[in-house]
Amino acid sequence: MRCFFLKSLSGTVKSVLVELANALEGLEGWGLFAGAANVFYGVDHPVNDLDFFYDLKAEQKLLNALHSFKPCKPFLQKKASMTSKKFGFLLNGFEIEFCADFSWSFAGKMSLIFDSQMQARINWFDFENAKLPVLSAEDNIVLKAILQRGKEYNKTDIEDVKGLLKNNNLDFEYIRQRAIKCNAEQRVTNLIENLQSGLA
Repeated sequence: MRCFFLKSLSGTVKSVLVELANALEGLEGWGLFAGAANVFYGVDHPVNDLDFFYDLKAEQKLLNALHSFKPCKPFLQKKASMTSKKFGFLLNGFEIEFCADFSWSFAGKMSLIFDSQMQARINWFDFENAKLPVLSAEDNIVLKAILQRGKEYNKTDIEDVKGLLKNNNLDFEYIRQRAIKCNAEQRVTNLIENLQSGLA
């Protein structure tokens, strides 16, 4: 896919993404998600860090390919109501995080797994002469609709969902099924319905 919505990405962010894409060329089981990913789907906001979702089965191959960046040893992070396995590093001043298998304990037990269905829906963008895998707009909607963080966290999750709804032709049945898998159907669908009524 070609990129059309990249004015939010600075030259430094673009160079970091290209460097990572080249380092991981030929490897599957990973993809850009969250804030920076949403820029590829028409959501315009500053990008201050880069988050990647990955398959635990691909972890060692990813670490081997990224060894020159000196990533930290993967660890289980428990932060507030969220738990995930992750590793990361700094690259040109940017915080890079690779995360796997999220779970949340607010509003009931919810989880997000980087399964084969999610991986099959990844879009590979032609980006600055590199191939960059980006999680689908639908999967990013589910993530952001679960989190719903606002200014108190310096986040724009609800605004991101609104932008994704406005700028993309979406598979709403897939969103519903993914939300069900996450045990978050009501939370996700309620937000989408509220935002859609405002966009009408």
